[in-house]
Amino acid sequence: MKRDIYKQLVSWKLSSSRKPLVLKGARQVGKTYILKEFGKGEYDNVAYFNFEEDPDLNEIFSGRLSPLMAVVKMQPEHRCETV
Repeated sequence: MKRDIYKQLVSWKLSSSRKPLVLKGARQVGKTYILKEFGKGEYDNVAYFNFEEDPDLNEIFSGRLSPLMAVVKMQPEHRCETV
């Protein structure tokens, strides 16, 4: 199972027409784990933001926001875990 989803994530990464990634599923099935492993294995730098543990992060997306401003507001000086 892990290899199947990992392969799909790699295909998503390599796609020239990829869209933002949304991973949905039941609780406690390994979504966070596989995304952290994918990030470590496929990228030089990855930041992990947990909006449940830090509800203040939700303010980043309140109101009108351009994609550029979202990225600026999510820089590492905001509370995140580097994986």
